[in-house]
Amino acid sequence: MTHHSSPAAVPKTVALGFSLVTMFLVFMTSLPVTLAQTQINSGGVQDLTSQTGAVAISNNTRLNVLSGGIVQSISSTSDVVGARIADTSILSLSTGGEIRAITSNPGSATAVIASGNSLFEFTGGTIGAATDAAGGTTTLLVEDNARGSLLGGDIVFGSFVANDQASINVDSTTFSFGNFTTNDQAQLSVSGGDNTFGNYTANGDSLIEISGGSFSQNDIFSNDQATIVLLGSSFNLPFGQVTGNSGTISGTLLDGTAFSTDFQRQGTASIFLSSVPEPSSYLLLAISGLGLVSRRSRR
Repeated sequence: MTHHSSPAAVPKTVALGFSLVTMFLVFMTSLPVTLAQTQINSGGVQDLTSQTGAVAISNNTRLNVLSGGIVQSISSTSDVVGARIADTSILSLSTGGEIRAITSNPGSATAVIASGNSLFEFTGGTIGAATDAAGGTTTLLVEDNARGSLLGGDIVFGSFVANDQASINVDSTTFSFGNFTTNDQAQLSVSGGDNTFGNYTANGDSLIEISGGSFSQNDIFSNDQATIVLLGSSFNLPFGQVTGNSGTISGTLLDGTAFSTDFQRQGTASIFLSSVPEPSSYLLLAISGLGLVSRRSRR
């Protein structure tokens, strides 16, 4: 399968983003050295209230990272992952818990990777990844049919990616800087929270639906055959499909939050403005899906 990268667009607040990353990297690299990786596959429920190294959770196991619990992966020579979740396992991070992935190698650092039919729940605590400036960081990567639920807490700097048929749900989490990317047939649903700076990018045949939360200083990008749906009222553009390739959309989301965002639409991608989540938006998506089927049959 082919995954797409975000378009070459610089967020309005790139200077602030770099300063946040620098502060986060200094903070993270001043922490103690990590312990060895721990396999968690008992098939039951475990609570973590102390420090451990990287964890790999499988076999329908649930790990609750509670206050005092630290999952930490640090390396100066290789890519790092803080936690891997597979099968139908669950990783839950709540207030006082921490998950970190840090490398000074110019490679990648990923805090959490969820695959299979697993679930990552975030309701509080600290989660983050830091690397050399030449590397890349990902806070949460969900793939296959995995799910990510961001239901509370604060995240200073985050990069969230959904691939394949995975999904991410955002409600009530506050981001100082958060970038979200969906690829393949993945989905992102944003119904609340506060994302001060960042971007929303839909690639492939993926879907992003935004019905609430503050994202007034974020940009949206719809590429390939992807679809982005904004649910609300008082839009500056007519309801239905947005015809322009770039511009500004403003209005009020379903939760009453006013917004104004720049957008870019490329290829045969779509951006829809709708007043209700169902059945209208799903009808629009069904129409869009018929178009995808037609395009695929022609291939």
